Amino acid sequence: MSKTLPKITVDGQETPFCEFIKDMAGTGFIFNEDCEEIINKAAAGELDWIAVDDYFGPITSELLVESAQEDKDVFDQLTLAIKSAFYKLKERREKEEFKQLQKRVANLEEFIASIDETENCEEYIREFIERS
Repeated sequence: MSKTLPKITVDGQETPFCEFIKDMAGTGFIFNEDCEEIINKAAAGELDWIAVDDYFGPITSELLVESAQEDKDVFDQLTLAIKSAFYKLKERREKEEFKQLQKRVANLEEFIASIDETENCEEYIREFIERS
């Protein structure tokens, strides 16, 4: 994706897109053909995470600011979509963290069950720490 966009240079210096688009806030730059192409590619699922980070994220940030200033209905729609995505991703992360916690508890239970009171507990503790 980044290969299809021209490099941004300001005063002969290459400038990251995120900085450039912030500097262009309020000029209507986000409505140009390159930004439109990025939005369309994102909607079609054609952007990798690098392009999302480098291009789509800064564009959407500016669209949020623009909508907050210019169109409350659009801002409200965007905010609801972001809120929905936030809770969906938060739930997914919490489920993954819970699975990891369950694995650690299972390892601890296995460790406790394997301790033989007559043996050296330090060795078991070292093994448990290495496995965790």
